[in-house]
Amino acid sequence: MPCSFFSYVILGAYVVQSDAGDFDPEQHHGIEYLRDHPFAPQHLQSPEMLYRIAAAHRLLQ
Repeated sequence: MPCSFFSYVILGAYVVQSDAGDFDPEQHHGIEYLRDHPFAPQHLQSPEMLYRIAAAHRLLQ
């Protein structure tokens, strides 16, 4: 489903929260823990998107 970059980031953060739980700095380093998740169509998913998803994931509790 097409959506904005921001929507992919927010939805991606919720997917990670659901799958990996609350952000834990000892387990969730950089963006490596996100690499196996398809958050957006392959041509749209970028390192910038993954960094923003990780940042949003840190804020969810």
